Amino acid sequence: MIFVSSSVVSTPPAPWCPYRQPRAATELHPSTSLPSHSIAARVLGVTAQPEVEAYAVTEAYRGARLDRFLQAMLPRMSRAAIQQAIGCRVRLASGSAAKAARRLVVGEVVTIAVTVPVAAATFAAPKALARGAFWIVVDKPAGVRCTPSSRDPGNDLTTQLCMAPAHRLDRFTSGCLLLTGERGTARAFDLAFRSHSITKTYVAVVEGRVLRDQFAIDAPLGRDPRSRIHGKVGVDAAGVAASTWVEVLARA
Repeated sequence: MIFVSSSVVSTPPAPWCPYRQPRAATELHPSTSLPSHSIAARVLGVTAQPEVEAYAVTEAYRGARLDRFLQAMLPRMSRAAIQQAIGCRVRLASGSAAKAARRLVVGEVVTIAVTVPVAAATFAAPKALARGAFWIVVDKPAGVRCTPSSRDPGNDLTTQLCMAPAHRLDRFTSGCLLLTGERGTARAFDLAFRSHSITKTYVAVVEGRVLRDQFAIDAPLGRDPRSRIHGKVGVDAAGVAASTWVEVLARA
């Protein structure tokens, strides 16, 4: 076995930083475990209610209509029921009017009043590693989804924490996950990732022979059409340009 570390090559951080001027917020020790909805209550300044389900708009749903977003989040509801709910039970955290045709932005949080509590998560609450006024970094365990899935609604970090991931980690990948709880902060981090001013480092165990101890991989990345896993990334000639620096840490 070979232990390797790979880093995405990026430019130096931009001069702005959304967490350099934190607003007043309740301090949370970095090692504290966070139960469901506690982050939303602390970061957004609201009291989470068990009869309300909250869904944060992630990058995958940028520009989606409100009604179609809810259809993806709530596959158990019919289209007619969703249209009826938008008229009286759906609210947007930004304060914008809830309309079926409204286009959603990354970082928006859509809430819908229900008659039953949000489904309990089947995973342990993650630990907070760092946080600001409207963002937090948690230790995502392997096997836990970052974003909602129609096959297992409610059992993901986005729903359970009522916050939007600023980036994604594959379901079976563990590591630091950055989430945001306010639209402006979500846009700022989205811009930072798009401009490559944030560097990500991965540590992996691989099989086979790695001939060189250090090398670079320059290949465009996109969704892997051959994978049955939705959203899995692979090398794609029509994808986004990416440069990855690989360094072997140890050999077994």
